[in-house]
Amino acid sequence: SQSRVSQWNTSEAVVSTQSTGASDHDRKLAQAVRTAVRDALSQAGVVLCEPFADVVVEGPMACNGAIVSDFMCRIGSSEYEVEYGAGGVFTMRGNAPLSQAMDYVAVVRSLSRGLAAVQKIEMTRYCAMEPEASENLVKLFKSGQLSM
Repeated sequence: SQSRVSQWNTSEAVVSTQSTGASDHDRKLAQAVRTAVRDALSQAGVVLCEPFADVVVEGPMACNGAIVSDFMCRIGSSEYEVEYGAGGVFTMRGNAPLSQAMDYVAVVRSLSRGLAAVQKIEMTRYCAMEPEASENLVKLFKSGQLSM
């Protein structure tokens, strides 16, 4: 019977046990490790980060206003630029939390009636989470509703 503590990764801290026949001692050790890591992270004043992605949308000029406006409201980002090309086509480049950007493909198709499309969603960096979102995650973690 073996317990395993996984390696630390800069993007996530994961402690897991495989309890295929794990002894009571192994389970207690794994719980002690989880508790120690939870306490250390709480006391260290850890800044939670989330992945951000570059988003590129292309479509006809008629869809420009709705898509840019929705991007600003839904994503909450003012980090964008719009280029206007020949033939009445626009390209919007923006930066958004990856969690918000992932479902943006369907949003763009809906807003443009299928005429515009997300050309790229590429994870580019990590940014500190908004304090309120970070505090909510920490509360979930401390209450045991969110585990490592």
